[in-house]
Amino acid sequence: MGVFLKTLFYFIESSLLATAGPGLLGVKLKGKSVLLIGFLHSLSVWGLRTLYQALKIPFGSHTLVLAFLMCLLLWQIARLPFFEALGGTAISFTLLLVSEPLVLIPLVRYLNLTFELVQNNPLLFFPIALAGDSLLLLAVIIGYFRKNKAD
Repeated sequence: MGVFLKTLFYFIESSLLATAGPGLLGVKLKGKSVLLIGFLHSLSVWGLRTLYQALKIPFGSHTLVLAFLMCLLLWQIARLPFFEALGGTAISFTLLLVSEPLVLIPLVRYLNLTFELVQNNPLLFFPIALAGDSLLLLAVIIGYFRKNKAD
């Protein structure tokens, strides 16, 4: 169950990353593009995190690798112009990085939990991690109601 919930979360987060930034730029992606990007990116998140843990590499640099990959996926799969893909990726990952200190850390502290406990308990990880992506979700909602151009 734990692997399933984490994989589901990575898929949801990857799909939010794919749509948040471009949506704020006025670009609406096709559903098939979002699903494929979400699937491929979430596999990459899982694989990269597993590799980093196995090699005992501290997390942090994996964000740059994943941002680079998201840009490539938006460019190649969603067929966004390169600089639009780059801008959308920059917006999405900025929102993700800002969400952590604004939402995730205060939530974990308010609930009197540790990050280790949240990371190791799938029933805590899934809802808390989703709450941590609230800025991405807000951006997706705002982007949805903007005038959009289809990819």
